Amino acid sequence: MCTDMEDMCRAFISGAGSECAPVYLNEAVGWADVFAQYDTTSCTFSLSELQAICGDSGECSAFGDFNSRTCEPLYLGDGIGFVDVYVADETGCRIDMGALARTCADYPSQCTTFLESAQCPPVWLGYSGVTGEYRAQNDNGYANVFEWDPDSGVCRLDMAEVAVVCGAEVEDCVQLITVAGCPAGWYDHDNDMTTGCLPCQAGTFSPSRAQECSACRANWADTDKNPATPCQQCANGFESLAGATSCTNSLHFCPPAASLGPTVGVQEVYVFSDASCHVDSDALAALCPGTLWDECLAFLQSDQQCDPVFLGDAIGWVSIYTWHAESGTCRINQAELQSVCDTHVAECAAYLNQGSSSALDCEPDFLGPETGWATVRSLGQGESGEMECQIDADLVLSTCAGAAYDSCIQHLTSGTAASDCAPLWLGEDVGFVSVYVLSSSDNECHLSADLLAAACVGFESECHAVLTTGR
Repeated sequence: MCTDMEDMCRAFISGAGSECAPVYLNEAVGWADVFAQYDTTSCTFSLSELQAICGDSGECSAFGDFNSRTCEPLYLGDGIGFVDVYVADETGCRIDMGALARTCADYPSQCTTFLESAQCPPVWLGYSGVTGEYRAQNDNGYANVFEWDPDSGVCRLDMAEVAVVCGAEVEDCVQLITVAGCPAGWYDHDNDMTTGCLPCQAGTFSPSRAQECSACRANWADTDKNPATPCQQCANGFESLAGATSCTNSLHFCPPAASLGPTVGVQEVYVFSDASCHVDSDALAALCPGTLWDECLAFLQSDQQCDPVFLGDAIGWVSIYTWHAESGTCRINQAELQSVCDTHVAECAAYLNQGSSSALDCEPDFLGPETGWATVRSLGQGESGEMECQIDADLVLSTCAGAAYDSCIQHLTSGTAASDCAPLWLGEDVGFVSVYVLSSSDNECHLSADLLAAACVGFESECHAVLTTGR
């Protein structure tokens, strides 16, 4: 019987003395004895044996993280994809020239094109319909036709550069870029290829032409830290959190120390017992007495990627953010925030305005429908000797210049009431944004979570500062 299965038989025979059967890892590793018998009733994984067999090869990644690499892979285009050519040293990550040479042996020109590019990766522009040769003046077909836009933080298609490469076939090149879409491991964040693709993060996956990055599910992991390859399911007896890059032995699986809020900080409150991981209620109660309990519980029940926000004593701690895997940031959950602020209209507005006003020395004024709301007052010494907000002539002139000047001055001096809701100040980079809508039912200004969320895309940290001011 063993004639056709010699390796398998030898593995079982050599492992017979340990009373634990070997396990098949994969074609590259084969059958291996990775169990150790710790008692008379069960065989338990020997992680040291498994690591010795797997090393850094990644062949056994479903059984844990044995990969010593800490550097992100490098994308070198179709046919090569994401590759591990960086090594870590005391100065950071540097290219391993030997690994790069082996990787690029069959694609030297393509590798050179990608390595010479800056923030924007090259794209393939195909063959000329006239000559039948590559449109790009090289032997790989890739060209740098995107320009980095530092203001928006994206790559934008440079039509002048496209014209240089494609000549009279500009429209064909743009069509090719649009149809090809983003390669695996990248995503089209705005469904518009003229703004280029953005890279997905480790712990996620995106196939070709994707519009978002999908985080690995719980008990799956991005074991090669490569967003272009699908997440791998953890082996039996191993677990992982959503968005993980490694699987952990269930016997040792407990979430890392949890954040219990700004007051208590990060603490170890999880214990492993009865074959599961749970919160030590005694430890939690000791760390979070009295009024701290709600804060600790809110942070503990959050996904630990996005902290809850304190919206005043009347509302308390609420989770209004969700993790956005594509950008690696926390973004406002419109439905959750809308639900909270619809229930507590006045309290929600008061707290948000408190955070907004604290960033300004003086409140804005409504200067008429042409100009809207603007800050035209600055702090100055009043008659009483105390600092107070006074009309600043320079701010008035710069704000009310042009045809709207007379209307602007009239509203400023008469104190005409606004016909709409006051805007929210979201910092210097965002400015004043109309996020409130006047309700005809109660004649009050209600927060529109959709308007706030839209204004905060790309400015998550500035918006978060306003939402958390006043804590």
